[in-house]
Amino acid sequence: MTKLTEHFTLEEMCKTSVNLKNVPSEAQVANLKRLCGWLERLRSRYNERSGKVTPGGLRQRKRWFAPKHYASVMRLKDDMARLLAEDFIGTI
Repeated sequence: MTKLTEHFTLEEMCKTSVNLKNVPSEAQVANLKRLCGWLERLRSRYNERSGKVTPGGLRQRKRWFAPKHYASVMRLKDDMARLLAEDFIGTI
């Protein structure tokens, strides 16, 4: 297993549901490392705001969170993801 960053591996980045041999070139691996570096930053920001993500673990419920606010929270997360994506695209 080839680690690109602490939490992402080359194998999971190349996994496909299509019956295709998906072997990246050295340049593509370098780009995947840059992408995974950005994903690590995104993961870190998300963990700071929403509670730490642990494999197989459950997040602790935030006291301020109520089910009636679920749609608003999801909208904010979508907006945050869109803004981070635009920021990432601007760095390429």
